[in-house]
Amino acid sequence: MKSFKFLLIAGFVIVFASCNNEASVKQEESSDELSVVVTKAAAYGSYNSADDNTIAFKGSDIKSYNLTTGEMIFTGLTFEQLRSRTANASLSFYLGDKKLFESSSIGYDSLYIQSRAVINDLVFILRSDLNERLFLMDGFPSLDWVANFGASEAEAAGVRETNTQKRAAEWKLFIDYLKESGKLIEEPSDSSPGNVPSLPEDSIRIASIPDPDGTITVRRYSSANV
Repeated sequence: MKSFKFLLIAGFVIVFASCNNEASVKQEESSDELSVVVTKAAAYGSYNSADDNTIAFKGSDIKSYNLTTGEMIFTGLTFEQLRSRTANASLSFYLGDKKLFESSSIGYDSLYIQSRAVINDLVFILRSDLNERLFLMDGFPSLDWVANFGASEAEAAGVRETNTQKRAAEWKLFIDYLKESGKLIEEPSDSSPGNVPSLPEDSIRIASIPDPDGTITVRRYSSANV
């Protein structure tokens, strides 16, 4: 009889411990959700209405992320909703309680074109000119365009590489999360990366510029650049 009671109690303890362990694992898994927080709301811009510490979006809002083009497709959130939360703000990416990295955010529009700003770090790009698509890239504009924005391509490339290496470990965690969630697209794409500018035809001018060695370089400039 005593042996039976002992076995019964031991069995109960094992089952109870197993349930607790399973609940703990589930809690740990749920805490590893991706979240993107507005850490500094925009000081200007007519689009952004978010306050500091607002959650801009979560991993569950992401349908896919394309490694080739940098395009991030969302489900359940519209372009306008994301623009109102993120445009011209600073964003922080978290995986559970762990902060992964920070990103700036820009709305690519006529105001941005006039600013000629070159960003050499991670940036969330809202492209209303590309059918309201969104991108997460390591800089903007693309390196072959930075000269058109008045910056040095070589210098921009060096800064971007340095910043990419600084967040390499955290970026891997981000990519692993997307891959495990079935949201990562790694196949090559025919689409252009999201950091290639598109300018209205009437804003583009062609300039033939002689390099120091005598080579003639043809560059495209927006009217705001000259």
